[in-house]
Amino acid sequence: MSTRVINAANVLSAITVCLLSACTSITAVKDVTADKTGHLVKNFSPQTLAPSVSKKIPAEGKDAKFGKLIITTEASSELSDGKKEAWKSVMTLVDNGNGIIQTMNELSNNEISYALIYSLTYKGLVDLRWQTVPLRGAVTGPVYELKDATRFDALPAGINKDFAVDYTSGSDIQIANFLSSQKTCTTKRVVAASEFHKSLPGQATEIECQQRNNNTVQSRSKWLLLQNYGVVVMIENTSSARKTTYRLVDVN
Repeated sequence: MSTRVINAANVLSAITVCLLSACTSITAVKDVTADKTGHLVKNFSPQTLAPSVSKKIPAEGKDAKFGKLIITTEASSELSDGKKEAWKSVMTLVDNGNGIIQTMNELSNNEISYALIYSLTYKGLVDLRWQTVPLRGAVTGPVYELKDATRFDALPAGINKDFAVDYTSGSDIQIANFLSSQKTCTTKRVVAASEFHKSLPGQATEIECQQRNNNTVQSRSKWLLLQNYGVVVMIENTSSARKTTYRLVDVN
């Protein structure tokens, strides 16, 4: 469940462009908030994946490890100009098997929600479809999705193992000029999951990743693979604009 930092200017720009091109995934925010779960089921099920992507996802050969999981984190972010920000994230995850996880992430500050981020992911590590819903606005952002993947490695079980995903992405109605990206990761040490939250069972594998878009490094991140659940959560993300750390505060 990749945690995305909301950039208001980027969201507004995307919405404006999409509205001008009659983007079909733009939805009234009031309709989403009237049925948050329904929006997740309708727009972020495995059936919504492009066939060129779904056939590249590594086969797990196992049943789902959990039905539904709610993970709450607190984020602390420092921008390049020294300004600091903080927010809370409540992520509802639904396991669809084969490593495919639906996520609804509600962001809040001062106990007031300001955005929803919907996504369909591979183990929470690779976004397959995603959408931002700014709760202070009238309409959602467009749905973005992976268009194709030339490489899609399975998440390895051991430590000191490398894996990568090479892919293109764009809005759901986009048919050309896709963004070319690569996520490369390495598994590091294995620790008790309870080191990060007392209620977490089993072990956790630390993972370090690098994100490249158009052959240029965009960010570096650190993650935890919660082995009992088969899901990955972000604990740190660093870009040229900010560095953000995430602390697990509740898991149920």
